[in-house]
Amino acid sequence: MVLYDDKGGEIYRNRKAREIEDNNIIQKEVVKDGMRLKIFYNGLYEDYLKACENSLTGIFIVRNGEIIYSNKITKDTLSNGLDSIHEADKEKFDEMMKNGKPKIIRIRNGKEIRWVEMVSSKMEGFKDAVLVNMVDITERVKIQKEMEKDKKKMQQVLEKERKFLEEISHYFFNPLCIAKGYLDLSIPNADPDLRRRLEITKQAVTRVETVVKHIVTEGRIYE
Repeated sequence: MVLYDDKGGEIYRNRKAREIEDNNIIQKEVVKDGMRLKIFYNGLYEDYLKACENSLTGIFIVRNGEIIYSNKITKDTLSNGLDSIHEADKEKFDEMMKNGKPKIIRIRNGKEIRWVEMVSSKMEGFKDAVLVNMVDITERVKIQKEMEKDKKKMQQVLEKERKFLEEISHYFFNPLCIAKGYLDLSIPNADPDLRRRLEITKQAVTRVETVVKHIVTEGRIYE
């Protein structure tokens, strides 16, 4: 690929273009966004341009803080150029442009906020120009946010359940243990008739204690 400015001066030629001998070059030219692009690759220009323009990945070139080339999906996503980048993410965008590391950046598209992942790379021989690839991940982010909400709700439910079981343990086990303790102290000193009644009472208390234990440990009601 070779890029020309509006005056026809060559401003960029990539390695592949430099490797092709002049007599094997079939040149195709198009003027887009104030730039001229000549693609060599032996007549494959139409396929190359179609791939860029119809790509599901946004492709654009930034030079001196301005977009000098963008494909269709970039124009649709960055409807207001680089001003479409959310104010809070402009610093992240600048970092991505400098170090080339992928960043998730919010975009203002009309009234809608979208999330895109961008990655950049320097353009060999094209001073101060950066090539950026952009993928719209809005749906993925929305799904993740919904999953986080569901996870938070589940944690709240589990926390309520934990507190409920703690309260059951506190308000039931403690009185039952006290009752059994007094029964154990009273039974040996009671007359036969009273002892029989106390032992029946102790059995009833033990049954309730077993049921409460199963509720706390298994969440089920049975003896």
